[in-house]
Amino acid sequence: KVKNMEKIIINDYFPAYIAGDFAVKQGAWVVHLGEVEFITYRINEKNKNQYLVMLHMKDKEAKIMVDSISALKELLSTWAKSKDKKLILEEEDLKGEVRTWD
Repeated sequence: KVKNMEKIIINDYFPAYIAGDFAVKQGAWVVHLGEVEFITYRINEKNKNQYLVMLHMKDKEAKIMVDSISALKELLSTWAKSKDKKLILEEEDLKGEVRTWD
């Protein structure tokens, strides 16, 4: 159990949360976000509110499902912060809306 640290819940059904610079998938793994080289994600086709996220570290990856676009935003912002960067994304950036060319 994480003590003296704010936990940001990113998935209620499969317990997962952010604590400081760590992503935790309860009962499975803990990843230091500073070690993550890049992050990929896609919408969950069975539940359009959720996103499947892959954290890529050297030759390993960790998968996690997040409950909402705001949870995805929080995870990405915390990852950037762990690398001393600031990441500002709008929901449209994350949704990947299809736009027509002018």
